[in-house]
Amino acid sequence: MQAFIITLVNNEWSSYLASSCIQQAEKFNIQAKIFEAIVGDTYQEHLNNNKLFLNPERGSVYFSSGTYGCFLSHFYLWNKCIDLNVPVIVLEHDGFFIRNLPEDILFKFEDVLKLDCYNPYDSAYGDKISSSINNSLSFTNNIKGIYNQRGFGWYTWGAYAYIIKPSGAKKLVDYSKTYGFSSADNMLGDRVVSITLPSSPIARLHPVFNGDNIKKLSTIK
Repeated sequence: MQAFIITLVNNEWSSYLASSCIQQAEKFNIQAKIFEAIVGDTYQEHLNNNKLFLNPERGSVYFSSGTYGCFLSHFYLWNKCIDLNVPVIVLEHDGFFIRNLPEDILFKFEDVLKLDCYNPYDSAYGDKISSSINNSLSFTNNIKGIYNQRGFGWYTWGAYAYIIKPSGAKKLVDYSKTYGFSSADNMLGDRVVSITLPSSPIARLHPVFNGDNIKKLSTIK
């Protein structure tokens, strides 16, 4: 299994966060490599080169250039997962590990394992993390009732930390090219891939963020 952290390498804030998250991952024996993010203002060239189009149900009014760049960064990592033919840990620059991965983690899911089961926009997010840090882990495929995005199905907020197998990566790439794409977290919906969640977070959004400042400090725009 390999690990990559999506980073805007020419952005001081992104590079700072990524460095912090790489050091944190090392505490749990995960060696994450920098994966250079797609800069938003170059997105049209990448869409053209890959014959990609926005899903008709997701009007472009909802998409900033950063949202396009974010999706494309994940899209290229899905392709890398297929090429490597091994499971890949995908982190955004704010994906922050807080516990060890179980040794049998790859037997716990089919396509994609999200590493955080909580909503980072929740005002009680930090408290939930703290209270669950020592809980034993179980895993579920039942994410219905969380968020729904039409053709993509039920999904959870954020794509800052997940593990993907080649089977899931191929489904995502094929869906993107056939039906059009959406934001990265929408794409990780249960109509596109099999999604598994842990009962308690294995990784979280970097502690520098809270529900009030996520959008303010985000590089997505």
